[in-house]
Amino acid sequence: MKKLRTIYFISIPLFACLFILLSFGIPDISIFRPFFFAIGCSLVGAFAVVVSERLIIGDPYDRFNKTLEVLRDAHDSGLIRIITDRNSYVYGSEIADLVRNAKTVQIFGTVLSFVVQNNSLYGALEQSLSHGGHLHVVLAHPHSESLKQRDDEEGWGGTLPSRLRSTVLPLLKLKKRNMGRMTISLFKGECHNTVIATERHILMNSYVFGQKGWKVPMFLFARADEAVSTSYWGQFGRLLKYAESNPSIMVNIDSEGDVKREFF
Repeated sequence: MKKLRTIYFISIPLFACLFILLSFGIPDISIFRPFFFAIGCSLVGAFAVVVSERLIIGDPYDRFNKTLEVLRDAHDSGLIRIITDRNSYVYGSEIADLVRNAKTVQIFGTVLSFVVQNNSLYGALEQSLSHGGHLHVVLAHPHSESLKQRDDEEGWGGTLPSRLRSTVLPLLKLKKRNMGRMTISLFKGECHNTVIATERHILMNSYVFGQKGWKVPMFLFARADEAVSTSYWGQFGRLLKYAESNPSIMVNIDSEGDVKREFF
């Protein structure tokens, strides 16, 4: 690309001068004189436009190369989409399509009210389970330091535990209809970020501090051998292994009695 640009910036002025000089060397009566002069002037004009563009808005080839780099990075990472309006997405129908026919669905987050409030998503999870799929939902423990910190950071006024319970109870009803294929866990460690993973896609957001979840962008990745998606999928697996070796950090919810025990 640089060679082409060099050739362009050398050849165009040379050809412009050549045509203009040729036009002066041709007799006035020749029909080719104005023709050659017009070509030379056109080349000068085109060259002036390109030079002006570079001076005013920069090199278009550099912008093109940067665009290619972004596309290459997106391809290498498996990135499909960046969702800036998280609230509209998680309460819409598109998110339901990610899990509808999935064989394995893993959901990790703090409260995730949208999982049960979005009827399309809730129905898609039920459809996945009815077709033999498996679902594991990991949410924050109501008495964990992580949930307390999140409540304080975002200014929920101590209401996050009750919001969490409103998420767990509908999920428990779904679990009762699909015993053996669904697990609900409450995690006592850190769980600020949200991850929804299937065998085909991974949807995640990156939470830092003091920002309500629906105001944080989400990233949708294709599940393949790409480093990013493999990394998030692997982290979920390591979380479950860690919980197996440290049973006190994660509690499974199988009944209303478990809910009363952990929440009250």
